[in-house]
Amino acid sequence: MATRVQVNINTASREELDVTLGLGPDLADDIINYRELNGPFKSWDDLRNVEGVTDTVILLIMNSGATL
Repeated sequence: MATRVQVNINTASREELDVTLGLGPDLADDIINYRELNGPFKSWDDLRNVEGVTDTVILLIMNSGATL
């Protein structure tokens, strides 16, 4: 059984977002750039402000066990 790696969206590296969560390098960069410019995400809804993040992506992240 695979161990679930808990990733925090507000502190995750590009590699954690890309490889661990499976978001891809471009979306990982967009998430990091957004949080560097705007501060940490306070709610899952805040992720909608990142271009390319859809409800499906948010559900994928939440279902992975990631935290804010």
